[in-house]
Amino acid sequence: MINHKKKFLYTHYPKCGGTTVRSYFLSNYAEGIDKEIENVKNRHCSLSHTIQRLTDLNKNPAEYFKFSFTRNPFAICLSFYLFQKTNNYNRLKRTGRRLSRDVLFCLNNSFAEYVKSEYCFSYFDKIYTHNNAFSIDFVLRQENLGNDFLELCQTLKLKEVELEKRNQTTHSHYRDYYDSESIKIVEEKFEKDLNQFNYSF
Repeated sequence: MINHKKKFLYTHYPKCGGTTVRSYFLSNYAEGIDKEIENVKNRHCSLSHTIQRLTDLNKNPAEYFKFSFTRNPFAICLSFYLFQKTNNYNRLKRTGRRLSRDVLFCLNNSFAEYVKSEYCFSYFDKIYTHNNAFSIDFVLRQENLGNDFLELCQTLKLKEVELEKRNQTTHSHYRDYYDSESIKIVEEKFEKDLNQFNYSF
């Protein structure tokens, strides 16, 4: 998401609270939002793609405040897996659309198999880096979303509100779903996330 009036750029890391924040901005600060980037196919586009959009419009990316979200990768993996089996599956069935490969995989395989699969991967480079460098000014933690969002509002001089969470999945603590093998796999796949944000199992 880009808002040219408020001069911010937001990259959406899936299952970290981003849908909640996107809904807030669309409802309250629609003026200035870049329609090309907000197109459905671009909602999870890379930071580099978003910066290139600014360059194409002869805008200076350095003038835009860049923010994103993070969450414990072990929680992300579980949330994404369950989201595909429930929320996303129900949405596709309701709209009559064909089930995607990742939804079908999650429906037919265990969480342990999902963690091993090509569908479980980190978005770190795509969401946070540009020209091989970490290039986000502020990262909100899903675990501290309320307080971090208030800080973001203060930085951008926006109205401070409490967010209503969306796209949630219901499940017990992520630790209940892992074994030693799946822990090791996530540690390897999400090494950059774990190191950058000091997360652990």
